[in-house]
Amino acid sequence: MKNLILTIAMMAALILWAVTSIALADDFKTVNGKEYKNATVSRVEPDGIVLKTKVGVTKVYFTELPKEVQQRFGYEPVRATIAAQQQQRQEDEQQLETLKERMPKYRIQGLIIRKTSDGLIVQQSNLGPSVGHNATDIPMGIKNPPMGAFVLIREYPDQENLVDGDHVDAVAYGNGPVSLGGSTCRSYTFFSR
Repeated sequence: MKNLILTIAMMAALILWAVTSIALADDFKTVNGKEYKNATVSRVEPDGIVLKTKVGVTKVYFTELPKEVQQRFGYEPVRATIAAQQQQRQEDEQQLETLKERMPKYRIQGLIIRKTSDGLIVQQSNLGPSVGHNATDIPMGIKNPPMGAFVLIREYPDQENLVDGDHVDAVAYGNGPVSLGGSTCRSYTFFSR
């Protein structure tokens, strides 16, 4: 019981030290000699610390700080690398989504002629009385590729459950020409239904 109380007291003291060391103003000097006087640490991130000074807010990367400061704030290079990779992946995905939103869209309607490892080969055709566009297509800038043409649609959802002859109706963005079995057709990537 005595050991448990002692352990809890030590943990409380450690937490108090960590909180006060972050909250109190301190001077920081990078390995290149840049100084941050009377700075408070507002946030500790896997790859660095965010400092508040009278000049403003600055992020200083652990790789720019001496080993003692790195250890004081629990810097782990592997964890920092993983966090940076995750951040980069999120930024790349967000940039790709923004790019997809801005790309011209096409309504692909027709019958599946053949399934390939690259996607669905579809012969463009009207699927019924709606002929072509839905009511929201034109205000959204969605176009129709030429009817009768063969196109390749990539990343169509539930593609594995479709068979030759099934109808396809999707909005996709263009990827340009692709060669399939000696002939060239337009390639599109699924965007929405």
